[in-house]
Amino acid sequence: VISGPVWSPDIALAAEIDEIIYAGQSFTDLRMDADANLNETNSVSATASANYLDQPVTLAVSGRGDTETILIDRLEATWDTLTADGKGLLNLQSPPSSELDVAIRGSVAELGAIEAFGRDAIDQATVNLSGQWPRFTGEMTYAAELETPGGKQSVKGMHGLHANFVTQQLELDGAATLAEQTIAFASPLVVSLGRGFEATGQALAFGGQIDLALKPLLTEPSTVRISNVSVESLGPFLNRPALLGRLDADASLALVEGQLSGTASGSISGLTRGVSNAPTTDLVLDASIQQNLLAATVRTEDPNQALEYDAQ
Repeated sequence: VISGPVWSPDIALAAEIDEIIYAGQSFTDLRMDADANLNETNSVSATASANYLDQPVTLAVSGRGDTETILIDRLEATWDTLTADGKGLLNLQSPPSSELDVAIRGSVAELGAIEAFGRDAIDQATVNLSGQWPRFTGEMTYAAELETPGGKQSVKGMHGLHANFVTQQLELDGAATLAEQTIAFASPLVVSLGRGFEATGQALAFGGQIDLALKPLLTEPSTVRISNVSVESLGPFLNRPALLGRLDADASLALVEGQLSGTASGSISGLTRGVSNAPTTDLVLDASIQQNLLAATVRTEDPNQALEYDAQ
């Protein structure tokens, strides 16, 4: 809608879109409203709302400018319980060269990785970011309870964040504690969202090392490698606190035609109970998943302690 005199018109725009997909992410029930006053101040304002990951998203922007740049006086956005506010300069001719100061804070919205803990178990999760577009730095903290075979275990973490919204890449460092066991990133966990979720990283945990390479399951297998992890450290989570030994394992999983497939292998060396004169053995595990069906074999190479177990 255009109204007012020709030399100083007022323009009002509105749009509703059922779904829009950007960088592989789906936004639904999108509604946008914008107003512009083409006078000596050339003021503009816009609001938008949508749903993302089943949580509401809102955006409000106001400023003034010309055909090349817009000075943003106010930017406010929310996603679930996350909030952001800022200001900056938008370059319409070259958006990547725009400058934007934004502070992001509040509780983390309902993300898949956190949802695995159970939303009700999360006591605290906060994110703070600041910087200039497209690079931002900050920190994330969280506290939760994780259900394990050994009962509920507390988990707390504090991580530094480095985000680049042009490359759609996020880096996390720092450490977490899980039932008083420290899990520290030996190298930053790098998360990429450009062509689907990907994450790579290396953590020192449970007296050993864990290497992750998570890929979009529909296109590439995800891999996990566990090296020299203490079985004693894992005992409380497995409801086997008296076991000793060292664990090494590799696993690779992918989705093939909508069904989970992959392989896993591992060994526990020096497995024993934590009592004097307890026998010691070495266990070997081989497993495969084909079309959502698991087949696993556990055996010992010690002829004096024969063991072979197959499960499907």
